[in-house]
Amino acid sequence: PIPSLSFIAGNGFTSFVADGDANQGADHVTFKLSPDVGLILLSAPDLRVIDAVNYGPQQTDVSQGRSPSGSDTLTSFAQPTAGGPNPGPAGVISVTNVTQAVTALIDVTTSSWRYDNSGVNQGTGWRAPAFNDSGWASGVGLFGFETTPQEYPYPLQTAIPAPNQANGHVTVYYRTHFQWTSGMTGFELVSTNYVDDGAVYYLNGAEVGRLRISANPVVYSTLAANQPSEGQAEVLTFPTNSLVTGDNVMAVEVHQSSCCGSGTSSDDVFGMSLSAVVYTTNVITQTFGVPIVLNEVLANNQTLTNFNGHTADFVEIYNPSTNAVDLSDLSLSDDSNAPRKWVFPSNTTIAASGYLLLYCDAGSPVSGTNTGFGLGEKGDAVLLFHRPSAGGALLDGVRFGLQAADYSIGRVPNGAGNWTLTVPTPGALNNAAGLGGFGALKINEWMADPANGGDWFEVYNSADQPVALGGLFLTDNLTDKTQSPIPPLSFIGVRANAFVRFTADGDVGAGADHVTFNLKKSGEAVGIYSPAAVLIDGVVFGPQQTGVSQGHFPDGTANVVSFAQTASPGESNYLPLSNVVVNEVLSHTDPPLEDAVEFYNPSGSDVNIGGWYVSTTPDDLKKYRVSDGTIISAGAFKVFYEYQFNPTSGPSVPFTFNSAHGDQVYLSQSDAGGNLTGYRAVAKFGAAANGVSFGQYTNSIGAVEFVAMSRRSFGADTPTSVDQFRTGTGAANPYPLVGPIVINEIMYQPASVGGSLDEDTSAEFIELRNITSTNVSLFDPAAVTNTWKIGGGVGFAFPQNVILPAGGFLLVVNFDPAVNPTVPAAFRTKYGVAPGVPLYGPYGGNLNNTGESIELFKPDPPQLPPHPDAGFVPYVLVDQINYSALSPWPVGAAGTGNSVQRKVGADFGDDPANWIATAPTAGSPNAVTTPGDTDGDGLPDAWELQYFPSISDPSATPNADPDSDGFTNLQEYLAGTDPKDPNSSLKIDSVTITGSQTSLRFTAVAGKTYTVLYRDDLSNGAWLILKNVSAQAATGPIDVTDSGAGASGTRFYRVATP
Repeated sequence: PIPSLSFIAGNGFTSFVADGDANQGADHVTFKLSPDVGLILLSAPDLRVIDAVNYGPQQTDVSQGRSPSGSDTLTSFAQPTAGGPNPGPAGVISVTNVTQAVTALIDVTTSSWRYDNSGVNQGTGWRAPAFNDSGWASGVGLFGFETTPQEYPYPLQTAIPAPNQANGHVTVYYRTHFQWTSGMTGFELVSTNYVDDGAVYYLNGAEVGRLRISANPVVYSTLAANQPSEGQAEVLTFPTNSLVTGDNVMAVEVHQSSCCGSGTSSDDVFGMSLSAVVYTTNVITQTFGVPIVLNEVLANNQTLTNFNGHTADFVEIYNPSTNAVDLSDLSLSDDSNAPRKWVFPSNTTIAASGYLLLYCDAGSPVSGTNTGFGLGEKGDAVLLFHRPSAGGALLDGVRFGLQAADYSIGRVPNGAGNWTLTVPTPGALNNAAGLGGFGALKINEWMADPANGGDWFEVYNSADQPVALGGLFLTDNLTDKTQSPIPPLSFIGVRANAFVRFTADGDVGAGADHVTFNLKKSGEAVGIYSPAAVLIDGVVFGPQQTGVSQGHFPDGTANVVSFAQTASPGESNYLPLSNVVVNEVLSHTDPPLEDAVEFYNPSGSDVNIGGWYVSTTPDDLKKYRVSDGTIISAGAFKVFYEYQFNPTSGPSVPFTFNSAHGDQVYLSQSDAGGNLTGYRAVAKFGAAANGVSFGQYTNSIGAVEFVAMSRRSFGADTPTSVDQFRTGTGAANPYPLVGPIVINEIMYQPASVGGSLDEDTSAEFIELRNITSTNVSLFDPAAVTNTWKIGGGVGFAFPQNVILPAGGFLLVVNFDPAVNPTVPAAFRTKYGVAPGVPLYGPYGGNLNNTGESIELFKPDPPQLPPHPDAGFVPYVLVDQINYSALSPWPVGAAGTGNSVQRKVGADFGDDPANWIATAPTAGSPNAVTTPGDTDGDGLPDAWELQYFPSISDPSATPNADPDSDGFTNLQEYLAGTDPKDPNSSLKIDSVTITGSQTSLRFTAVAGKTYTVLYRDDLSNGAWLILKNVSAQAATGPIDVTDSGAGASGTRFYRVATP
């Protein structure tokens, strides 16, 4: 049933997702659609039929519907428009109205089958209609055993053991009967099949179809060629020449893909339906529409600027007719659920044989020539809709996949042909781009176990021309060649744009750069295949390290290396220079300063960087050549100033750093012949405040970050002239810039509600604190509409005129405090938030329970004319926290009711040593402050000196484990245990089970509070609180009893301390 209080607008549309999981939302239904034949019925509450449609066999990615919307004409749509108006026919056309009559012969779940799982070879006689199968067992589908039954749309009703189980065999035989009493012509036999792994089908003894069986002859021991995708329905059309009037016998033998060893198949499934489908075709000629077409689309524009100086995407519309066309009230969108996203202004016309260019610039206001929304370079759609007064039908549309940078897609020939890759020609005749061959594609880099985010791999185009990727296949099983198709109209570019990252997370709905599989840390394969399933390139790799990618070095060669520090998805592979680093960059300058970059030699030997190159783009790494004989002494610095890399003449390609959008700097090593070796130093940075430099900073766990510095350190940093500034020869970096506002507390995974597994996301929050002694405006006083923002994993823009007082706090939540007063009231009560602490929200999304980045930005003054970016508002990063639920970040805040809190507001934030997990203190000072910590490693000096000779002792570092008990010094400090005693650590010492009760014992350190948590399934649900243990006066054992453990069968425990 459709949930109550569900509505549809007048002349509107509502789409439902047929995934069989109504728990996903009111727009999800409890059933799935068959790709074979089916019935969709809309009924009133009294079950009176409102409307119904029967459909026949479906094409992949092609929808069917009424055209125009609401009419009696059913047709197919290459451009599905779920939730929006259906495509409407244009011009004088012939519409083919297809109807079908369906006769069900065999049903998946109700038809009875005889089957033989004896393990005896039945030869060929069992296929014959007269074969006596009365001694076989009988049952209904689905048959078999499946390790992931949830992937199938029907239940497994008849159990048949898998080959790796007792009484399981490599081949199972099936037979059933059906009756046919109609004529022998004018119909098709269509079968929908669920088979794991392969099958051969016989109708009255004659073979009529196969799935993944290629051997001839087929015998009992024949193996299927490979495994299918779990739960996938596969449609076959059978010939009818062996069908007879009266009784018919369908016989099927199901074979597994492996047997009789360690790799023996662990599941087997069989089920099928069979229908006779009769089609009737009626051709109707009608006149519709507006004679215009979408002609060209640029969705990945990196260099072509518009009249505003922006590199905006664009859509070109063409009028192939001999008359001007009125476009008033037509609309353009990239979302079929929002067809009126941008509406053509009144009196908009397009001349005969003329063009209309529309920009898709999300960074500029909506206007008569700018839609206000951008296009997705990883795949998107452009949809042109008729005016509502004419029915609002889809007039034209194109859906595309991955787009090559600075190439458009367009119709060739102009206005009428198929879509292909084109050279951008806005407002002019389309020009097809030359395409390279598939053979230039290489699997270039892969990451099977990233520290954060999904698995990924990279495809590289080694040719000098772009290559069409649409219709190719990606796979992690070189025997399953067509596992993950790349969407149509996908392309890969050249040179710096010759790299495409694919995310291997199984979520193809997330975009054209996602594939149907994941990568295995233990090792496997990745391959790319042609449309004919011929291998283009593939790699096989072994066990992988967490956070370390592997790939070819140099790009596309046979040499494979690991990239421990320089994983570069979507970019050219490189290895880091060991003896030179980018140490400091100044990008936003006014006289007497100018742009500058500082390099540092951390090694013990001098380095000759003469002949090496400095650049800001991987597309051209040779912009500035360092003079021959340039030496960076051991432990010394070398600064290059703007007058050197931005000359007015000479062989260099002049450049400056982009302070508004952020930039990067590359120092590339070259050999004596000027050839790049693939080793380079790289630093990337965001928008910059005026006069503030970025520099390298290494936190307590050894992570190197390139962040804003508290002061410049080029050597002559308070000059009275640019000439004086240029005398600086470099210096050690100061401490990072912190404040004036910091991210002070994060509640990313509140405790579950009422003991259930449901998380109370309304209890999430991000706390900001003003660590200065003056008020801070969270907006630009000269442009009050430009307000501070939160980005990263969640998004929020502060309202205008927000001022955070000196030392003050505010909380950002994921509900709107102004909508329902009871929600913020409950929130304040839960956390004891004072009335004077403001709440703002909602932020977009939820805080990730495993960890993500939270970023705080402030607006810089807008760019001024005549700058090409005039009007653009840069946003400068103020604070960034890449928190994690895993060590070395505090581990006691995931679902325990604790938050993570900054120890010292003025200390660098993106460092786990500066955070602790403890009871939330929303809107008030955090519970813990750090004692003196001279070396800033997160371990107080007093604690280090208690156990080690000095704070600089190698055994005293946060990640050291001097007692080899598996706990680092940082963890021992947080737990209050002895870092030099292997018997002193935070762990459950013993577990005793008595009847239905479980008793746990651990050692509590005096003055520490603890939480004992449990869960019954490590793969699902959250950790639940069993007991909170208050601080003890003396160190000693603590016993905790769980009386509910017996009912769960298996239970997991852990103990945490703030």
